[in-house]
Amino acid sequence: MKNKIITSQEKTIKYYGKPLRVRMKGREGNQYQQYYDNKEKKWVWAHRRVAQKMYFPKSKIPKGFEVHHLDEDRENNKRENLILLHYKDHRDLHKKKALEVKRL
Repeated sequence: MKNKIITSQEKTIKYYGKPLRVRMKGREGNQYQQYYDNKEKKWVWAHRRVAQKMYFPKSKIPKGFEVHHLDEDRENNKRENLILLHYKDHRDLHKKKALEVKRL
């Protein structure tokens, strides 16, 4: 069975004085913030764009890398809360945390 895609209400907020369309979208139980990039004419994951601007301001995040939220709050997209990890390291980090919780 495929995961159901759910979208919360879309809204427009002021961002540096300009209107910005934002929404939450993702698989059920796996919500991440998105915003509409008028230049690229598509929805963009907010945490990936913040990390891209921080680590690779003139290019995109390299293939094979993922953005990790240090506090595990998917809505906290502040620069100090995001780090870039290779997908294998990111997967291992979450496996380790899952094992620690299971042991409790």
